[in-house]
Amino acid sequence: EEVEVSSYITMPFTQECQCALRSYDEAMSGEIMVGSIVFLQQKDINAIVPSQLYVIVTRNFVILRRVRVQQRGDQCRVLVLEPSKAGFDTIEVEESAVDRIYKVVGNLKMI
Repeated sequence: EEVEVSSYITMPFTQECQCALRSYDEAMSGEIMVGSIVFLQQKDINAIVPSQLYVIVTRNFVILRRVRVQQRGDQCRVLVLEPSKAGFDTIEVEESAVDRIYKVVGNLKMI
């Protein structure tokens, strides 16, 4: 069934993205307002830019956080997932547990 377009949203320039999601993550509400639409670009885990915002997908969860990478021993790398709001814990995830990673390339605040 064809749908007639009733309106458009004009957005400022943003990088190419593969998908978008609505963020309900209170832990990041200091940077990404709850209810905002976050635009994502899939990245290789080896291309993480430290302290940038990413959505991390594992078998057990999907989470939006500021990410750093730490080497633990010779074989193990750990992603350190940091919240922007006080009162929420930093989470550590072994690199091998990550299925996909998406860099946040833009967000649309919904007020």
